[in-house]
Amino acid sequence: MNKIIKGNIYSADVPSAFLFADIQEDVVMRLTKEMSKIYLEQVPEAKQLADEYGYIYVNLKKSLYGLKQAPLNWFDKFSSVII
Repeated sequence: MNKIIKGNIYSADVPSAFLFADIQEDVVMRLTKEMSKIYLEQVPEAKQLADEYGYIYVNLKKSLYGLKQAPLNWFDKFSSVII
């Protein structure tokens, strides 16, 4: 398309862009059993955080890929910096 219109097209890639956006809502994520087990091996005093099935629930402070709000949160962060 660029050859046809003889224009200049620019693009930018922001690596891990979604990881920098803050979350406005409370989002709770359940860690997998494997991740919970690894965490508990590293931090044994956190054992009271695990439920009866061995899962740990965490509150997210930043967006993650796959989170439905991530693109909007990133755009809000990006636009506030640019403005």
